[in-house]
Amino acid sequence: MKQKVTIKVAELVALRGTIKDLTGTPMPVKQGIRVAKLAEAMQRELKIIEDARVKVIQQCGGKLDTKTNMWSATPEICGDKWPEFMKEYNELMADDVEMDVEPVSFPDSLSIPPAYLMLLEPFFEHPEDPVKQAEKIIHG
Repeated sequence: MKQKVTIKVAELVALRGTIKDLTGTPMPVKQGIRVAKLAEAMQRELKIIEDARVKVIQQCGGKLDTKTNMWSATPEICGDKWPEFMKEYNELMADDVEMDVEPVSFPDSLSIPPAYLMLLEPFFEHPEDPVKQAEKIIHG
């Protein structure tokens, strides 16, 4: 069953490399499918975020590095627009992203770095509150 996960844009951006690494990690089929679906959902959100980031950079006069194909902004490039750029950029990174995803879980036998597990925690299966579980059982 899907669960709604709310995460900050900055946290999702930080997860980009982690999820990419995990999709290449051998794991049981069930977990592999869920990780692949999670990666796909993240990519959709990251595309929207990247488009917004580029727009903010362009508004301050940011430049496209043709070697890396990455947009960048610096105080030198933006000049007196830098404070406004930083304000808008920080607001973007602090914004919430809501995703409906299948929760992931990993067997104990799978060796996943603790740092990855910490970053992925919002996407783990979270058992329902025991009181709510009991109420459901009692009241149907």
